[in-house]
Amino acid sequence: MPTIAKDAVLKKWPPTISIASEWDPFIVGNERFAKRLAQNGRLLESIVYPGVNHGFMYDHSVATTKNYWQDLKLAVETYVLK
Repeated sequence: MPTIAKDAVLKKWPPTISIASEWDPFIVGNERFAKRLAQNGRLLESIVYPGVNHGFMYDHSVATTKNYWQDLKLAVETYVLK
């Protein structure tokens, strides 16, 4: 389970983008893990989408969904395809 990984393991973790939604039941764990990744120099970015629940990115009636897919495209172009 990544959230309980030792720092020695996290120092070898791949560079990571943390993505969460404000009302996600996993938000606390996600934020803690992002903080630990940052402390170990492995966090590229941490994004929290306000006002939405877990899985919002698949509900195209939610305005934030469009932002998510644009942000994901930018992240892939910035960090993967560079």
